[in-house]
Order: sequence, then structure tokens, then C-alpha cells
Amino acid sequence: MTAKELAEMLSGRETGNETTPREGLSARDAGLVVVYGYSDDNVEFSGAIDEEVGAYEGTTIYLTKDGLLEEPACGIAENIECPYFIQVREKAQTIKAVWHDEGGPCWTFETDIPHETFTIMEDGEPWCIGIVFKLDDVGSMGAQMSGKEVQELIEKHTPKQPAKVNSSGVRYTSEYRCPTCGGTFTGTGIADFCYHCGQRLDWECQIDGKAH
Repeated sequence: MTAKELAEMLSGRETGNETTPREGLSARDAGLVVVYGYSDDNVEFSGAIDEEVGAYEGTTIYLTKDGLLEEPACGIAENIECPYFIQVREKAQTIKAVWHDEGGPCWTFETDIPHETFTIMEDGEPWCIGIVFKLDDVGSMGAQMSGKEVQELIEKHTPKQPAKVNSSGVRYTSEYRCPTCGGTFTGTGIADFCYHCGQRLDWECQIDGKAH
């Protein structure tokens, strides 16, 4: 089954009956992804990606060749984006879900990923212009990171406690070792990130029984 064949099969369906479980399995086996708006605040993915994305008044969805890209819960301060996640997101491709309050279909989708379109109806009127694409085509427009590379970047931004070295050789000064690369640095709480590999450091821990 191709993206065009699946789109033609789905076109003209009514809201609430966009796809069947059997069609979702067939799409998954063919490596195809179906995307359509569901209600006024959700976007549904079925097939090779099976997810629901909150999209009140529209949203931009990021994808890599491994699937949807989600913001990591890595404990960064509120309203400050993870710098490693930004690197990943810049290499991702996007699907812009556009919500239209008036005139024409309520949902349309904009993306550079090669795709086919289909129309979902409600009360005899077009309600959503959905898309079908092949997951293998995500990343065909430019360099992409693998799932392993994505995870490594996110792990680097997850705060980790530095390990204290027994002796720094400098009087009254402690030496610490990066928990990721093993690189050493002298002084407590001197940097938020490892100088050697960029690992985010967590100094909010007990060192020699004292909080730092």
C-alpha cells in the first residue's frame, strides 16, 4: 500500500470514523503515517506513529526518522529551553497543524515531508485536510539525528552529580570528576556544565555532609 492509495481510501470519511484499527495496522506495516485533526484541540497520528498531540489553536510538531520529538523532562528551570534539545529540534522536520476558526476546513497541515492529502467530512462539509506520508521520508530533506544521538544529547542535559576525587593536591580545594566523561575540575560549584563534554552538573547534593 502506498501513501496515495491510503489517502484515497480515507478521503470522504466522516469525523469519528477516520480510520479503522485494521487500517492502522496495515499503515504501520507499510511504514505509513496518517495525520488528522480530532476535535478542536488534538492531532491524531496512526500507523507507523501511534500518538495523540495536544494542539489547541494549532501547534508545530517536530519529527525525526525515529518518530515524534518530545520536550525532555530534564529538570531545567521554568521558561528556559534545554540547549541540547534545541540542537536536536533544529535538525528535525516539522508538521504545522493549523486551526481555522472560520471558513473552509477546520484543520489543515503544512510540511516539507513528501505526502498525500485526504479530506475528512462533517455534516457534508470538509472538516479536516489530513495527510499521509512514509516515515522513511522524514529526514530526506536534510541531515537527521538518530534516536541514539537524540538520547545522548538529552542525557547530557539531565543534571548529574559530579564525583569527588580523594585529593586535588591543592590545599583547601576539592577536585571533582565528571560522571559522564571522567574529566576533572577543581572547585565546588564552579560550573553548571562540564568543561570537557558539556554534561550538565548537579551541585545540589550532599558533599562531605554539607549542602552545596
